[in-house]
Amino acid sequence: MADAGLTVGEIAAIDTLRTEVLAGAGGLGRRVVWAHSCELEEPWQWLGPAELLLTVGFCVPRDPEAQVGFVRRLVEAGIAGASIGVRGGGAELSDDMLREAERLDFPLLRTDAEVPWSAITRHVAAASDSLRAADVLTLAKLYGLTASVEHPQDLLLGVAELLGAGVAVIDRASGRRLLTAEAATPGRATPGRSEPEVDSGEAAPPPLRVRRHGLARNGDLDLELEIAEHPERPLSAMVLVHVKRLVEVEADRALLRLAARQGDWNRALERALGAGDPCDVAAMLGEGVFRAVVVERSALVPLARAAVLQRTELVAGVFGGRGVVFVAEERLGELRSLAADRGATAGASAPFSDWG
Repeated sequence: MADAGLTVGEIAAIDTLRTEVLAGAGGLGRRVVWAHSCELEEPWQWLGPAELLLTVGFCVPRDPEAQVGFVRRLVEAGIAGASIGVRGGGAELSDDMLREAERLDFPLLRTDAEVPWSAITRHVAAASDSLRAADVLTLAKLYGLTASVEHPQDLLLGVAELLGAGVAVIDRASGRRLLTAEAATPGRATPGRSEPEVDSGEAAPPPLRVRRHGLARNGDLDLELEIAEHPERPLSAMVLVHVKRLVEVEADRALLRLAARQGDWNRALERALGAGDPCDVAAMLGEGVFRAVVVERSALVPLARAAVLQRTELVAGVFGGRGVVFVAEERLGELRSLAADRGATAGASAPFSDWG
């Protein structure tokens, strides 16, 4: 399937598409699995590797230095090339931009104004039917995963195994990986690692391409999805969009469950700390060694939300105007790190195992 689809050069050579090569002819051999029009800023957020960007130029910055950065970001994202339509209102392509595209072998094309983008898309689609069929099968398996998951971490593990890619959910504010799943294929790396791990004596696999994609903001949590994929087996934009949405939905479900438990937590804390009866807290956390942690009230909710995404079992609420968290001894370090990420201190009690 690696040879499926037209190359950028083959697209440019189709007479009816009236497309010329402006720069980056060294990359004309790149395969194109899809062609997608986009006028939004940062089009690499909406296109996947081996896809051709079609634009009239509104997404292209006007400043020459910014145009150079624009080309670099497209290359980093694995975009096959970009065709700029000859239409008014778009940015003029600077010499700096053309030189950078030439240096990076990134094909920059220009398509005549009379040629609709759909004409290019139809040619690419006709050559990519087998790839699209594979994507549909992958999507069916992805949605099948959601029937059995209980937590976003379960979904990430299933996605990593299905796609053979490392997956992580990152808290943008701190850079902390709240969820991580390693690629199932031997020799792959967890997102965030610079090199894949290999067994001694084996040849190292090609470096992974790591890309980040913003997820829908959820209250005080600003999350992004990180994908570490094999450059020869990139995820299509269609699959990527659905992966992002499924991760967002599972994160929402976990946080909604937290919100539903908040009332029970507050009542349990009031009974434990106000009335001296910790039976409800003990029932929620079970047996083990625990710590009582005090944090600033303003930090309590974002701290609890991040902890729940990390699958940390806790009871958290407000008592006496302060945030109070009961957590297992072995998870205290994680809780303190999450608090520090939010500029809050976390004072902890001595460890205890007897709720009496």
